[in-house]
Amino acid sequence: MNILEMTDKELYELGHKVLADKLGTDQVERFIRQCKPGEGDYSVDRHKLLANQGDIDTIVKRIQERRKARKVEERERAERFAAPQSEIRKMTDIEIFEIGLKVLLDKLGVAGYWRFLQKCQEVNRGYPINYIQNKEDAEKEIALYTAGLTLNPKVVEDYIKRGNAYNYIGEYDKAIADYSEAIKLKPDYAEAYSSRAKVYLKKLILKNNNIS
Repeated sequence: MNILEMTDKELYELGHKVLADKLGTDQVERFIRQCKPGEGDYSVDRHKLLANQGDIDTIVKRIQERRKARKVEERERAERFAAPQSEIRKMTDIEIFEIGLKVLLDKLGVAGYWRFLQKCQEVNRGYPINYIQNKEDAEKEIALYTAGLTLNPKVVEDYIKRGNAYNYIGEYDKAIADYSEAIKLKPDYAEAYSSRAKVYLKKLILKNNNIS
């Protein structure tokens, strides 16, 4: 199982199965409902945190207390994770979410874990995270996925998403090239063929309009 070569749909289905195996099929939706995009302001939160700190002795004491509390939390977390599905169903949403995150990370790795959470957020938002609304969005997408593909040129979905961005700004040849790369990596990927065909059609229509 190569997570990087899986489509978003395949990964989402795999993540569903991983969660169902651990939590129970009826608990998966409870997990997904909690995958909400962050809305906090880190700089404000950090400022408040620092403003509430005391002197060095107070900080050291808090650290020591936190270490003791963390050991207790880790033991309780391990017990929850080892619980049977019949007990998991009785847990709070937060506990369900915590168990789900751990099993996803264990089974899918870091890359698969983050991609699955992104798809969950898209489900809750009702539209894709990488939804392109203007040229600036498209250029940011191109820069983002170009960087990703420089690090790992075998990520199928990165070619699709960069191709979509090129298509948006009218760079049709580059879009076709990206869709073609996705097809090389995954010859049975219907979305890549469909997207490429649509761009070919756009080019043909533009050419005929220019001739007339």
